[in-house]
Amino acid sequence: MSDLFADERIQFFLRNRDDIKTWAAIESDVAAAIRELLARSQPFLEERIASLDSQAITTRHDGGQWERILVRHEHWPSTVGLALEWNRSVDPLGANCPKVGVFWWADPPTLIAPRTQLVSLVPKAKLQALGYKVPLEGVWPVGARVSAKPDWWHDPEAWVNGIVENLANAWPLLAPYIDDALKAAAIAAPS
Repeated sequence: MSDLFADERIQFFLRNRDDIKTWAAIESDVAAAIRELLARSQPFLEERIASLDSQAITTRHDGGQWERILVRHEHWPSTVGLALEWNRSVDPLGANCPKVGVFWWADPPTLIAPRTQLVSLVPKAKLQALGYKVPLEGVWPVGARVSAKPDWWHDPEAWVNGIVENLANAWPLLAPYIDDALKAAAIAAPS
C-alpha cells in the first residue's frame, strides 16, 4: 500500500498542497483578465472596420460559456458576421484560444445552405495567407484560432491590436461574399 505514495509527484503535491491550490486558483483570475482585455477591443475593432465600411455595425454577445464581438451589415441575420469569440476559460497559450473569422449560426435552418455556399465563394488563398482555415469547423465556415507568443502578457495591447488588424484585413475579403451567399438564398434579417 505504501508504494502508492512513493511517487515523487504525489509526495511533492502532498508537501506543497496549500501552495499549489492557492496558485491554481489564480488561473481563473487570469482568464477573467484576458476576457476583459478581449472585450475592451470592441471599440478599436469597430473603429477599424468603420474606416473600411461605414455600413458595418458591431455588437457584443455574451451567452454562457462563450463571449463574442460580431461585426456585420444590418441586413444580415443577427447570427452571421465577422467575429472575435472566446471561451469563458480563455487561454491564448492552451486549448481555449480565442477564435476569429466568420461566425455563422444556422438558425433558422435556411441559413445552412448559404453558409455552405460561402465556403466555395471566398478567396481561400488570400484568407489562408492571413492564417484562416476554410472551413474551420461547424459554425465557422472561415476561421482561425488566435494563439499568442509565450510572453504575450508583457504587451497585451499589442496582442489584441494584432487580432483587430487581422479581422480588419479579413473584412474586405469576406463581407462581399457573405452578402452574395445571403442574397443567393434571399435571406435577410427580420425587420
